Amino acid sequence: MLASLPDGSRILVAAGSVVACFDQGVCMTRNLKKKVGCLAFMPDEQSVLLGEKSGYVVRVPLDGNKSNSVQIDNEDTLIGHLSLLTGIALNKEGRLLGSCDRDEKIRISRSSQPHVIESFCLGHTKLVFLVFYPLTRSIFGIAFLDDNHMVSVAGDGFVRLWHALEGQELDAIKLVPHLNSIRGCVMDNENQEFLAPRLIIIGCTIVLGVRSHDCIVTVKLSEDFSTFARDDTNDAFVSGVLCPRNEHFVDCCVVNHRITEKDFEVVCMTEPLSRFVSWTVVYCRDSALEWSQMREWDALPPELTTENGWFPRLQMLMEMGKSFISMSGVDAYERSKEEAHKRIRDRHQRHQAKRKRQKVMANATPVEGKGTPIS
Repeated sequence: MLASLPDGSRILVAAGSVVACFDQGVCMTRNLKKKVGCLAFMPDEQSVLLGEKSGYVVRVPLDGNKSNSVQIDNEDTLIGHLSLLTGIALNKEGRLLGSCDRDEKIRISRSSQPHVIESFCLGHTKLVFLVFYPLTRSIFGIAFLDDNHMVSVAGDGFVRLWHALEGQELDAIKLVPHLNSIRGCVMDNENQEFLAPRLIIIGCTIVLGVRSHDCIVTVKLSEDFSTFARDDTNDAFVSGVLCPRNEHFVDCCVVNHRITEKDFEVVCMTEPLSRFVSWTVVYCRDSALEWSQMREWDALPPELTTENGWFPRLQMLMEMGKSFISMSGVDAYERSKEEAHKRIRDRHQRHQAKRKRQKVMANATPVEGKGTPIS
């Protein structure tokens, strides 16, 4: 898994329970007690949000912690979903926290008060042809364009544009037919499974990493974020590249965004060779974005190569794409869901009781000059 700041000053790489942060040439690693399913930088750039498969979102500091091992306890938990968590995002001012899960649901909460839900964005649905039923219902990722607008992608093959606060869908395009325009991208049919584990916003451009077709795609937006940019035939501006031959897409991020030159660099992580490759993407006003030739990037640190072949987020999304004949992972989740929900409710009750005790103790603390409270 990859995440980055637009200027490329910091890049996060996660594999299993190991998270590495590249900060201007310096690499620091953190060993977590839980496996990461999705991640995003906080607006202050000093901490990150980590989403785990069980549905919880936690905050972990990047600076000020000299220990190589980070313990995530209950006090770090911000929100929880009752379904598998597939993506998290913060708007630019950091006031809204978006989270999505496998049950077609996008939730918009206040980051300062995560229990306060502002809206739900509901619109992604399953396909008519139920070849990969769990996958087509799942939302893979969300990203904010500004403080109000948001983009999502799901297994139905659609990329949707939302007004987040109102939960209103503004526009949508079906991405799968556009993949034919990418050189070397071969599709069996339009009903082929679709899996896009990475969604990134850079200016008025959407960058999508597509695992099912091992490619990276860009989609242009209008400057006011009200619709997708289209040509005279009402066709969306879509372009992309394939991963290296015999390599499979794992994740990607954007670095070196140069606003004046109107270009940026897309870094892609592949398997089974654990390679980093990159392309420079140039913005074009009246056409799709242009991609440069592929270049080799830096190698992965040793701590991450030991996890080669096991990427929790990718594995989780692929498990949701199993056919009805082989759905052991999803079936196991459904069987244990009631027990898991009971544990969540019990944990919430313990937290509430703890907060009440702390409040009582705070009120009972003597105030200087007013004596000791009468018991």
